[in-house]
Amino acid sequence: MAFILVTADFPEIDSTEFEVIFSRLEEENWIKLHNHNDPSNTIWFNALFTEKPEEAIISARHKFTTCCIPYCIPRLSLEWGSSDQFLYSCL
Repeated sequence: MAFILVTADFPEIDSTEFEVIFSRLEEENWIKLHNHNDPSNTIWFNALFTEKPEEAIISARHKFTTCCIPYCIPRLSLEWGSSDQFLYSCL
């Protein structure tokens, strides 16, 4: 099984908007991995059922960003991985 790691920066939003965005992400099976004092820069995990890295990164970026609209368009860094490969993409 493959997975995506997303490092997300949510520019210029307040704590109420963070709560809405984080709730939406969790509803879409995104798991927040790094819990620290700066919610504007978080790391998220999602398991995938496709082994095609480019397709997975495009799809994950779209699904993640959709959870954030209309509050913001996040700055994302995505990493695709599987048991034998790892691919990094800055988007």
